[in-house]
Amino acid sequence: MARTALTKRYLDTVTGPMNGKAEQMLMDANTPGLGVRVRAGGAMTYCVVYKRHGRKRQMTLGGYHDLPLKKAREMAQTIRTQVAEGRDPAADKQRRLQAPTVRDVVNLFFSAEAVELRGSTLRNYRDYADRHILPALGTRKIEDVTRQDVSELRRAMADTPTKANRVVAFLSRLCTLAMNEDVLTVNPCARVKKYREEARERHLSDDEWKALTEALAADTNRDVANMVRLLMLTGARKSEVLRAEWSQFDLDDDRPVWVKPSSHTKQRRTHRVTLNRSAASLLRRIRSEAGGRSPYLFPMPSDPARHRADPKKPWYRIRKRAGLENVRMHDLRHTFASRAVLGGADLYVVGALLGHTQMRTTERYAHLVDEQTRRAANPVDDAPVGVACDYDTGRAANDG
Repeated sequence: MARTALTKRYLDTVTGPMNGKAEQMLMDANTPGLGVRVRAGGAMTYCVVYKRHGRKRQMTLGGYHDLPLKKAREMAQTIRTQVAEGRDPAADKQRRLQAPTVRDVVNLFFSAEAVELRGSTLRNYRDYADRHILPALGTRKIEDVTRQDVSELRRAMADTPTKANRVVAFLSRLCTLAMNEDVLTVNPCARVKKYREEARERHLSDDEWKALTEALAADTNRDVANMVRLLMLTGARKSEVLRAEWSQFDLDDDRPVWVKPSSHTKQRRTHRVTLNRSAASLLRRIRSEAGGRSPYLFPMPSDPARHRADPKKPWYRIRKRAGLENVRMHDLRHTFASRAVLGGADLYVVGALLGHTQMRTTERYAHLVDEQTRRAANPVDDAPVGVACDYDTGRAANDG
């Protein structure tokens, strides 16, 4: 194959193959392997030709009018160096063209990995992907995502630090999936610093509890009011109450219980809960009024075969009537736990009632034990025992 000292002036005069064929390769005499492929229509493309295991390989660099000759020479030299190191740049490029993007991995996750996820978790993951991960990284090859990319995604969400941590955690899960599929070797989310999170500990005071009780009694939506009452009396999660079915309850026994199936609980374990008298009485009344029209405690008004959706608007109305600001339904669970601890319940028992699988989750309420101890000590401190202590001398004096 003839070689020519390729110059821009020379290439600008080329209008088509000089041999009358469909295409012609003009090889550069100054840069080994660099050539320009000229097609019959006049299109010209820079290429690199090299041998790998005795076979000739050809790799396209870019169009003549899109790539300066100097840059093409630099790229050709880089490729020749890679070949000398034992690599096959053309095969690497083909593999990269087939490598999955972040969007591909997201689609794989939601088609294969997400089938066992709970509804709320699945909705959160979809939100993380659609609103944050895909707009920033969706078209990138998963193997090209760097720790810096992840850090920039995190910084872009600085105003919502807790959610930023959750988004990065989900991206890390996607990268782990890619590693399991052998398309990624290193997780770029590793060692990305998390924002500090302040644990939310919103407990209703006695006055707030009373105000909420009165607001529920005045509300016209009995189903939602009863649902909130059940949250207050059991400490259950909102999703557990929304999905609760009558078949899970034994209300006729002397010790009424609620057996939550593993598919309904966060810990994926069957959770057996002993119901207090108030909760059992409430449930019996709801059952009596329902008349067996639905398997669910709180069915959709328009379709008893389905359970009610998250009652955000009714809850906002009830909360406003009660004068409660910045209170979530989940705070009723925290309030149930705090009232149980202050009432004398052991932390282990409280953890069992809430369905915690790890004691450290329940230990967030440990500081309330100190308050309980202080309350218990106050009557003793106030009671006259006939002895006063002389703190200066450490001697006890008889009050007579």
